[in-house]
Amino acid sequence: MKKNVIIIAAVVLAVAIIAVGAIFVIPAITGGKNSTPVIKIGSETVSSGKTVKVPVTISENPGFMAILLEFEYDTTLLKYVNYSEGSFLEDYNISEKDGVIKFLSLGDKDIKKDGEIVYLEFE
Repeated sequence: MKKNVIIIAAVVLAVAIIAVGAIFVIPAITGGKNSTPVIKIGSETVSSGKTVKVPVTISENPGFMAILLEFEYDTTLLKYVNYSEGSFLEDYNISEKDGVIKFLSLGDKDIKKDGEIVYLEFE
């Protein structure tokens, strides 16, 4: 009997994709104000055997020149398939090994946009 796997926000954050590494954002100080960006991992619902695309987004972004994200996911529940570009970063590296996905972007100017950093695809 085929089991359905339902991925909801709590499961995605608590079990499937946990940001375990440090999230390093080098903030820009604009107008004397320094705010902390918010990085979120989206939630989706999917049946077993189906592919799901999970967005990783940033908001309240004061600006950054470098960002390093590290995600760990449960390989007994999910299989990493691929990634796709977000809405504004063009130059980055992403790697996956043994249930850990690493994302790194280095730039030569502040990026002050909010939006999708990357989409992670799982089955």
